[in-house]
Amino acid sequence: MNIPRLNVLLVSNHPYYYNTLLDDALESHPHVTIVEKQRGLYHPDLAGREINVLFIDPRVASDHSEIEEFIWWARKQRGEVRCVFFGPEGVVTSFLREGPREFKDYFTMTLEDNEEIRAAKPPLESILTMCRTDWVGYWKKKCHYDIALSYANTDAEFVSELVQHLKAKGIRVFDYNTRSSERIGENLREDTERIYGPDSRYCVLVTSEAYKVSYWCTEEAKVARQALSQKGSAHIIPIRIDNTELPGIEDLIYADASDGATRIAERIYRKLGYEPGFE
Repeated sequence: MNIPRLNVLLVSNHPYYYNTLLDDALESHPHVTIVEKQRGLYHPDLAGREINVLFIDPRVASDHSEIEEFIWWARKQRGEVRCVFFGPEGVVTSFLREGPREFKDYFTMTLEDNEEIRAAKPPLESILTMCRTDWVGYWKKKCHYDIALSYANTDAEFVSELVQHLKAKGIRVFDYNTRSSERIGENLREDTERIYGPDSRYCVLVTSEAYKVSYWCTEEAKVARQALSQKGSAHIIPIRIDNTELPGIEDLIYADASDGATRIAERIYRKLGYEPGFE
């Protein structure tokens, strides 16, 4: 099974949380990456970076509506984002009692200023486990596939090996060559727009000269590019078979097929944010 990696945005203007206590605890956790930490509710540049958990000290703003607006902004940018409100019990309780009623899908962690992290209630590890469980449940419900593959038939040998490695890691893969019987009777264009758009977390485009001249490959790439612009976050993972450049994704960093399917599958696995061991 898999553990989803948590990408955290930490917001606190209290020095004990910001620079020592929670900061250190999260940085040292094997399944957490602090993507950004900040002392205020300004909107950071999240281009190409995924956020799935907000740790917010309510004392960061005197007006609760500012926190609500910040959470709304984060969820608009990244979709499913879990919130953890943390701080002294009196602060957190007052914030939730007096604040806006629109706060949903949040956790609380109380810890008095200058207390050791092990004194947190509930424990930090419990909070992270609940966040991971919610996060992976959300993606499994929202998306049928972790990866949708788009490639030309001439490159099927490389893709076949890549699919084997991805599936061995528990990644849900759409490969039209192995799913063709399931698509019988479907509207091909509507099916393409669904699979390479909202039904998949990422689209892996295996680009080559043959890909560039294929009508349906370019249609799949077009749908993936549209989803990229709509999501406002990473949606395309390009893999280069040769030096052919695909219009519209010139600015993306490519993987190179010469690195081998095993190595690329491992990179995709980490890109999805998973690690071995989740039950």
